[in-house]
Amino acid sequence: MKKTGDAMELRHAAERMLDQAKEAARDLTGMSPQDIANLVHELRVHQIELKMQNDELRRIQAELENARDRYLHLYDFAPTAYFTVNAKGAVAEANLTATTILDWPRAALVGQMFSRFIHLEDQDVWYHHRKHLLETEDFQSFQLRLVNKDSGDFYANLECLRAADSDGEPKVIRIVATDITGLKRAEKALQQANATLEQRIAERTRQAETRSKQLQALAVELIEAEERERRRLADYLHDILQQMLAAARMQLESVCQIQPNESTLSNVKHLLEESIEKSCRLSHELSPPVLQHANLIAALEWIIKYFGEQFGLQVELHSDGAQHSESSPLKVFLFRAAQELLFNVVKHGGVKTARVDLARNDGCIVLSVSDHGRGLNPETLDLATAPSGLGLLSLRERARYIEGSLVIESAPNLGSCFILTVPLSISKIDEVQQSETDRRPEAPAKVIYNIEPGVIRVLFVDDHKVMRQGLINLIGTQPGIQVAGEASNGREAIDRVRQLMPDVVVMDVAMPEMDGIEATSHIKAQWPEVRVIALSMVENEHVSRKMREAGAEAFLSKTEASTELLKAIYGSR
Repeated sequence: MKKTGDAMELRHAAERMLDQAKEAARDLTGMSPQDIANLVHELRVHQIELKMQNDELRRIQAELENARDRYLHLYDFAPTAYFTVNAKGAVAEANLTATTILDWPRAALVGQMFSRFIHLEDQDVWYHHRKHLLETEDFQSFQLRLVNKDSGDFYANLECLRAADSDGEPKVIRIVATDITGLKRAEKALQQANATLEQRIAERTRQAETRSKQLQALAVELIEAEERERRRLADYLHDILQQMLAAARMQLESVCQIQPNESTLSNVKHLLEESIEKSCRLSHELSPPVLQHANLIAALEWIIKYFGEQFGLQVELHSDGAQHSESSPLKVFLFRAAQELLFNVVKHGGVKTARVDLARNDGCIVLSVSDHGRGLNPETLDLATAPSGLGLLSLRERARYIEGSLVIESAPNLGSCFILTVPLSISKIDEVQQSETDRRPEAPAKVIYNIEPGVIRVLFVDDHKVMRQGLINLIGTQPGIQVAGEASNGREAIDRVRQLMPDVVVMDVAMPEMDGIEATSHIKAQWPEVRVIALSMVENEHVSRKMREAGAEAFLSKTEASTELLKAIYGSR
């Protein structure tokens, strides 16, 4: 533009000089020859300058033409489409790229309404922005779909600005259109990939949650399986070995009554009683009845008493009084954890006192066992050489399996605090019922219906035939006592009481189908005049209390002398 202005100034100067020369020529008649010569010289100089100015003007014009050609070339072959839309919305100009992407020849494109090339669903978008552009000078950038003549629609990003047209009218819209179809496809593909990824993440999360629940269920099943095995061994000791020993002792008692001075028989009786005692203690330690019949607090109280009697460890129990879960697997896990941690105090703490705290916090049960003993370095538990005797690694792993945790706060010579946290709700697996195929229903015993005045009619209830026969042989021969019948479980006992109406029921506590506690409760509710005497291989305060609450008037151990049972039956106990 600057070169164009310079050329115009040179042309105007030359015209002024020519006018001056014409005016001077009119005055030649009054000039001297010297003045004429000077004037001629001056004219030649001006002629040379004018020629130079004309040459410069032609050079500038050539550069302008070259610049215009370069501009038109760049305009036409730019990778971006350019449109000029007039105030009416018609296309006034378009570069070659614009005609290419729309697949319209330039001659046919110019004069068409720009809205003709916009997808029907995006017409409102164009009209909104066009109105805003014509009213303001704001820059507008938006996306819509343009329609290709042959290939269908495609996405474009439009950058628009109002400008003056060639006539100076400020109602022209300059549009730069960029094809973003590839970008849109990439965005769509990315969205689909994200959706697929989110779906996969959700699926993996569900799988992880499912596997976590499966792992938790397996951990619970392992806890229950271990406890079932402990109970099986304890039941074997109770149901078979102890019953046989107790029956043998009863048979031996009968012989001792015949030969009271036989020392060998007394020694054998003493050995049998000692064997029964040790067998009872072992079965009791393997599977304490309190674990099946009491809540968690009572179970912890039992284990604290056990550690005091067996190891001299004085343990304080503190509870927040909240209602704790009575889920059998969870109760068993916490009971065994407390047992393991207290054993750890006995074996490694070097102290005679400890503390157990039980609390409920934010949907979890927190069990902590603390002492002021030797302590340990918690980091050693993560080493391959960690002492296996502690059992803490196994306890921590099992806690993790049921989505719990075991935190150890300890240092050498500064005591230890083991904090076990487990959720109140864990995946439960129905307890597998022990097979009863080896316990065949026995034919009911022969019933004696004759009732003699002053005779106490006794019904013997025990799930072991050898035990029932031992009791019948020992008690049934005593004066004033008559065997009314026998039963092998709690349900059968209720039916026998209904049929026979005995005076006394000698009731075993631990039996299948229905235990002695439940059977006693039913009998006393329907026939309160029937006396019930409880028998058990295990001397347990909790079981004794439950039997007395159910209505039993006495609770005896099967290992006690038969005279105690006779006193209870006669009513003198």
